Amino acid sequence: MLRRSLLLAGAVLLATNGLAAAQSSAPVPSGYPADYASLIEQSKSDPEIVVYSNLQLANWEKVSEGFKARYPWTTLTVVDLGSEVFERYYAESATNGRTADLILAGGADNWADFVAKAGAIDYTSPELAGLPDDAQTSPGIYTVTADPAVIVYNKQILSEAEAPKSLKALADLIGTRPDLKSRIVTQTTAVPFGRTAAWAWVQHNPDAWDTLAKIGPSTRVERAVGSILEKITTGEYALGFFVNGSALLTKMTDPAFVELIGWSFIEDGTPIVPRRIAIPNNAKNQSGAKLLLDYLLSHEGQVALGMTGVTAYRTDVKQDEVAGYPYGAIVEQVGADNIAFEHDDAAYVAGREAFLEKMKSIFGQDK
Repeated sequence: MLRRSLLLAGAVLLATNGLAAAQSSAPVPSGYPADYASLIEQSKSDPEIVVYSNLQLANWEKVSEGFKARYPWTTLTVVDLGSEVFERYYAESATNGRTADLILAGGADNWADFVAKAGAIDYTSPELAGLPDDAQTSPGIYTVTADPAVIVYNKQILSEAEAPKSLKALADLIGTRPDLKSRIVTQTTAVPFGRTAAWAWVQHNPDAWDTLAKIGPSTRVERAVGSILEKITTGEYALGFFVNGSALLTKMTDPAFVELIGWSFIEDGTPIVPRRIAIPNNAKNQSGAKLLLDYLLSHEGQVALGMTGVTAYRTDVKQDEVAGYPYGAIVEQVGADNIAFEHDDAAYVAGREAFLEKMKSIFGQDK
């Protein structure tokens, strides 16, 4: 009943039809070891691959098309669980129920807890050589996307010339614009993106707490990025900071939205919030999950993600291949020294409680 309810609640079920497709063969991808052919053959014994993800289902459409074209016997069941990915996985694992074959999610503390509680299979992807040096954060755990946190503003309230491009400039602006009180918004640290973006920015800036203390009294917090963007559009909020740039860019194809909304990278530190993927130790279909993990890390898979607005992490993905900005293009635009990237999960976990208490004292947000 649980599996059925998940599918009805919003899973994307993508399958091929017919015995011929199920029995067809697929070539070993270029550059992969020859024995990868045996993994491909093993995957045919269990076609269904269950993915628990914090990506919207629309972000999987191009991936699903490309993956099915490569491995036509497979069935992808992708469940969008938002910030509840790990909670669902732990609940099902506790009862030895069918659970995820592949997890794709964010949150440094979530992944640190996963390593301690459950762990991933120690799988070395053939794509590792084509990824940035720090892509593998723990054995079997890979960074797959790297979304920027940006500033977003309503152009009817703030002109492009007025709109701050840094948090220091935002603090200065608030001092001259009393009408902005309670009209600034950020995402709460109760959700993984909000706390990872804020943590990365604080680590990057020696004067971070002084700047945030000036911004805090004028700022409200929200859980959902969709709500943040909608309320900036309506003018309830004038500006948001640490807003998920990928969520923003998926809306930038709407002319009415573009007419109202302006945005920029954050000049005093652009937070980069990674999503990671791993195959849990108790995954039922490890062979199929390995194929999917490798595809997601490949150039083709990264372009497929990037075409839906998600930030591809591979640096060989070019901007003209995707809908938004791949990670390499962000680095080129803002400069490597201005990238605030959360890489060290252990450091985050060690400093988490003090960090969250400080954020709560400034913004009044819950842990």
